[in-house]
Amino acid sequence: MDYLYVVCAILLSSTTSIFGGFYNRACAGKRSSSQLYNCAQLISVATCWGIMFLINPEFDAAVLPYSLGFSVGYCVAVFGIINALRTGPVMLTTLMTQMSLVVTSLWGFIFWGAPVTPFVIVGLCLTVVAIVLCLYKGKTENTATVKITPRWIMFALMAFGGNAMCSIFQRTQQMVFDGRYREELMFFATLAGAIVFTLIYARSDHRDQSFIIKRSYIPLIAGVCNVVMNIFVIKLATSTLPSTMVYLPMSIFPLIIVSLFSLVVFREKLRASQWIGVGTGIVSVILLSL
Repeated sequence: MDYLYVVCAILLSSTTSIFGGFYNRACAGKRSSSQLYNCAQLISVATCWGIMFLINPEFDAAVLPYSLGFSVGYCVAVFGIINALRTGPVMLTTLMTQMSLVVTSLWGFIFWGAPVTPFVIVGLCLTVVAIVLCLYKGKTENTATVKITPRWIMFALMAFGGNAMCSIFQRTQQMVFDGRYREELMFFATLAGAIVFTLIYARSDHRDQSFIIKRSYIPLIAGVCNVVMNIFVIKLATSTLPSTMVYLPMSIFPLIIVSLFSLVVFREKLRASQWIGVGTGIVSVILLSL
């Protein structure tokens, strides 16, 4: 059963970029489409975590600051991811998000007493190389390839930093409270995010609302997939499988799935240097996960 959980977690982890890519293509050029996506996704996620919190209503006020920190990171990541997917390549956006492991690793060295291994050192170096290769424009621009713009870089960095912030606050809270109050942490964090994005959407341009509201089922499903993925990850945290059998596949296979999906379905074309960057990034994620 644990192996089934791993497979399900891998598939569900891939849905964030895939659903976001489909939604952006369906709502291309429509005003406030990203605001609606964020609002609907956060409402979906907060509702699911709220149900789980009601089932297991453990509460400690000391957890709320961690919820606030997680919420800030989550909002930044969600905002960055959907806008990065809208303004740039799905494949490279996913790679940047996954490589936020580098920040978590550095934090672990300083604050969690994590060991500095040769694998991690090489992984950190390869991460820098991968980012440079993916962002390097070269001397000429081929119009057939996806372009890297300053706007995409800004949004990708938000996804990168926000995802790292989520990992740091979530793991720190679990370490401090011996694995308890996870439902409280996630419910109040996502509830705050849902309120923020609902207010943002309420103040946005609604002239295309009749069109984009019909596609709101996409972020709603994406939110449910995100929650179910986290449930599988929680179950795997107490499994008998070695950590490398859990977190390594979950780090690498979603990248491969999204890369193949972007190539075949979204028809994204990358330069040779960007393909080398993707390959280097995959290796760096593997090393950082060991």
